[in-house]
Amino acid sequence: MKTNRIRFLIALVVISFISTALVSAEQEELKPVAESIKVGYESITGADAINYITFLSADELEGRDTASNGLRIARNYVASLYKIWGIVPAGDVINGQKSYSQAIQFVITQPGPGSWIEVQSGASTRRFLSNVDLFIGGRTVSPGLIEAPVVFAGYGISAEDLGYDDLQGVDLKGKIALVVSGTPGGDREDSPFNDPKNRNRFSWRARFRVMSETLKQAGAVAVVQVRTESGSPMAGMFERQAGPYKQGNRIPQPDRDMAIPALISKSGSIPMFNISEQVADFVLSSAGRTFAEAKEAIDSSLKPNSMALSDTVVRINVDAYQRSDTSGNVIGIIEGSDPELKNEYVLIGAHLDHVGMTEDGYVFNGADDNASGSAGVLELAQAFMLNPVKPKRSIIFAHWTGEEKGLLGSKYYAEFPTVPRDKIVVCLNMDMISRDWTMDVLERMARRMPGVAGSLKPTPEIAKKLLTVSLSAQSPDLNTAILKMNTDHIGLFCFTRPGREQMGGSDHVPFHQKNIPAAFFFSASHDDYHQPSDTVEKLNADKMEKIIRLIYLVAFEIANNPERLAWNE
Repeated sequence: MKTNRIRFLIALVVISFISTALVSAEQEELKPVAESIKVGYESITGADAINYITFLSADELEGRDTASNGLRIARNYVASLYKIWGIVPAGDVINGQKSYSQAIQFVITQPGPGSWIEVQSGASTRRFLSNVDLFIGGRTVSPGLIEAPVVFAGYGISAEDLGYDDLQGVDLKGKIALVVSGTPGGDREDSPFNDPKNRNRFSWRARFRVMSETLKQAGAVAVVQVRTESGSPMAGMFERQAGPYKQGNRIPQPDRDMAIPALISKSGSIPMFNISEQVADFVLSSAGRTFAEAKEAIDSSLKPNSMALSDTVVRINVDAYQRSDTSGNVIGIIEGSDPELKNEYVLIGAHLDHVGMTEDGYVFNGADDNASGSAGVLELAQAFMLNPVKPKRSIIFAHWTGEEKGLLGSKYYAEFPTVPRDKIVVCLNMDMISRDWTMDVLERMARRMPGVAGSLKPTPEIAKKLLTVSLSAQSPDLNTAILKMNTDHIGLFCFTRPGREQMGGSDHVPFHQKNIPAAFFFSASHDDYHQPSDTVEKLNADKMEKIIRLIYLVAFEIANNPERLAWNE
């Protein structure tokens, strides 16, 4: 989630259901927690969490960009606390001993000035330059030249159950696929892609992943996606509001993309580019269409409009510098108390990285995103360590790297875990858990979602106490545990959003995709998201304390239950 507004997309879905699905304990007297877990529970405080966040979001850490010096400092800070508290290292073996670090080798791609896209349409040829009409993402792109005929493949969606397939009737083998960002029909309420039961499945991140896999399987050699105002993750890229937050002379960090070769070699990839509508118009000119006309033909009919452009060839030259660097996850563990169940694991995680800083010295401190979640993991690790009674299952504490580069650290751990993957019973993930909704953001989201404004009545109390949890619908017992613990002991407005496909865009997703029950705790969307203004003085310590205590109770409940959480396909 580099600079796109994925949290706001999540918010749109959340708000559409608040009026009917909100669960609150406001009318009931809260119950005390069991004596056996009380010590750890009461050790969790918002004040302590704020202290951790103050360090992690300090200017000196320069935004904790992946593989930066600031993130190395943050990782060492976490590992030092774990060592002081007696948390057992659960990362790589170094010099014969377990360490807290799970090292990950990255390839860093920094685009050069010489990239271009050239379109030959019949007898006419035009060349377009990068950063104007061509936008290169380094995760799936290597330096060199790609040349192939073109197929307009609509939205690149193959959904037979919805009676829609952009790939039907076109041959993509050895071709470059030209696709539209978003989904057919845009915001039309009658579009099946906007049906509440399909929203998770066709969120931009889920669609992006599935589309790339589908087009690769169909034989495409590359994908060029048209950058639009609202549908593309590239829209508004790097439009950050610096405001008054310049932090003096800082080490410049030019923008770069990152990939993990071990993941690419395991899953395969297809080069993907974003292009302007101007380029798309020239590509489609051989068919006598503009891009807007080709898109409108799909949106108006909700039917595919794919076509081979046999008279058109696209050449893409990628000028980029690549180098290797190492970052890593920080992993610790507390062993369970049961002789057998200790070989199963409750995984609690949050991403430690953020988006760094600009070359001219603007630091993106990332207090809420995601020093808050990282502080939550620290609070929970200390709480489980301090509690005299340990849970029956073991608890893993993970601080992920590279979330902002595409969930890279959590994807790596899900693929190469430090414990047997089939022994991980749940993943509880925290990302942005320290802010309140504001009335204007709640109302703005309601206005942006057709049909919601009339049913949602935002109140200051809801804005202050709302917690959203995206989780695996395949595990209804996880949903039950979260709601019960909140109702009995915490008293937040807790909205749970089960989904069978990808739910939200954070580090729980790779585990959900491995059929591990997963939940993502998120407190609020706000205008400081990915801005230098995401700073510690804006956080709500009391709300954060409640959220972390809720996760403590849920984790203890799952860790002590003799039965594992079910996964119902």
